[in-house]
Amino acid sequence: MIRIVALVVFGLTCLMPKWAWAETYVVAVGNNSGHRHEAPLRFAERDASIFAGVMTQLGDVRPENAAVVLGRKARRIQRTIEVFNRRISRLPARARRASTLVVFYSGHADARGLHPGKSTLSYDELKTAVSTSPAGVKLIIIDGCRSGALTRVKGVKRGKTFDINAMSELRSSGFAMITSSAAGEDSHESERLRASFFSHHLTNAIRGIGDYNGDGRVTLSEAYSYTYHQTLRSSGTTASLQHPTFDNRLRGRADVALTEPGRFGRHVGFLVLHRPGTYLVVSARRSGPVVAKLQATKSGQRISLPPGPYLVQERREDTYHEYVVRIGTRSEIDLANVSSRTVAYARLVRKGGPVATSNTLTALIGARGPILDGTSPGLQFGLGYSLDLPWLTLGLRGRFTTASDTSDSGLANVTRRELGLGLTVERYVDFELLSLSFGLLTELTYLQQHIDAFVEEPDRHAVGGAFGGLVAIERELIPEASLRIEGGPITFILNRAQTIQGVQTSSTIDTPLTWWIAGGTAWRF
Repeated sequence: MIRIVALVVFGLTCLMPKWAWAETYVVAVGNNSGHRHEAPLRFAERDASIFAGVMTQLGDVRPENAAVVLGRKARRIQRTIEVFNRRISRLPARARRASTLVVFYSGHADARGLHPGKSTLSYDELKTAVSTSPAGVKLIIIDGCRSGALTRVKGVKRGKTFDINAMSELRSSGFAMITSSAAGEDSHESERLRASFFSHHLTNAIRGIGDYNGDGRVTLSEAYSYTYHQTLRSSGTTASLQHPTFDNRLRGRADVALTEPGRFGRHVGFLVLHRPGTYLVVSARRSGPVVAKLQATKSGQRISLPPGPYLVQERREDTYHEYVVRIGTRSEIDLANVSSRTVAYARLVRKGGPVATSNTLTALIGARGPILDGTSPGLQFGLGYSLDLPWLTLGLRGRFTTASDTSDSGLANVTRRELGLGLTVERYVDFELLSLSFGLLTELTYLQQHIDAFVEEPDRHAVGGAFGGLVAIERELIPEASLRIEGGPITFILNRAQTIQGVQTSSTIDTPLTWWIAGGTAWRF
């Protein structure tokens, strides 16, 4: 009877799928400080914590198999890896072969090694500690400057080989290394993302956006491919590009799954991106922290998110589409079924959104009050350009004003023409239906006065300046165009001539106070 039971148990064991034996162990290391000459980082320790949390939540990683080492020196890192290696060595042979050890590091580094605090962990020491592990698959992920020296990859030549097709032959047993930058390159942090480019995109990849084939698993090749392209794209906004590298020494037939959101995502919800494009997921409110910046390459891609409210911004060519969603545990929200609000770039800039600037052209027509006693208001035309920044809007504008009057005797017609070139500074306040701005205007002014009478008189010219206040109201017609009405008080500084019987006898500085009002359209691009 005992033999029969033993045979049955042995048979069932042999038939058990590989995942029943597989265990993944994670050592996530983060250190914001480095050597004495290195400026402190802000998000390295946060990167490590988030990576470990996602692996525990969505990967085959039990909490006791994940160690987060923050702000500690090289020796502590080595000891942690040694502890996990001893635990793996005590597993049955089949379990050892099926297990995976992942060591993630975010912090300072150079071409020779890691710089956790004032200590140094050389790449040779790190590779020895990991490559000698009894785990079947060993993976090192380094997010640090010039860490590409670990993989002996330089420049962009290596990166060219790492597209999806080239990685379809990835092996499932052995040793692999991924670094955030090539040898000689810096790795970048982002204040807006509150993370490094590399760690942010890697975390998004294993949350599910990297699942290109939609099988519910994010493999090592899928995660690297997504992270490589998005890191390169994000670093394009900095002074130097950043090329993640991959040294593949894995053997076997199957790709290595880092996470399986479809299987392990019991405590998260899913956001479905209904079409290709760039998406920004912000926590709770517009001014909240960025949770994820995503690039969907096809319709229906998913990312897992902790339960809670989110603002999702879908970037289009000229506008953003905003969605307000609430993710629940094990729920799935498809943006195709969520109503959106179209937001022009200018408003998004002023909200502190991811767009840095917005450009606007304005065309206005209106009236300007008199600046000489006994004269009538003038007809005014204006063209302007403005640059929207998060806190201020800076503008450059030109105007032409003309007015005509008849003398009291009716024997002369006086025509006045003005050209003005001005600068404006505005502060916008955006409401649901309209935008209100307050600002200042300063201007260089050229004036010409032409008198048409029986006695020919020469034209009179003057150059002056102006300074005034500005109040404007804008109502959006379509995302690219708005109706604009503006006006305010303005004071001119002019050299005014005193004449007797048409002959100039003297001149004085005059500062007439008047008004203007204008309306027209504003086009944003």
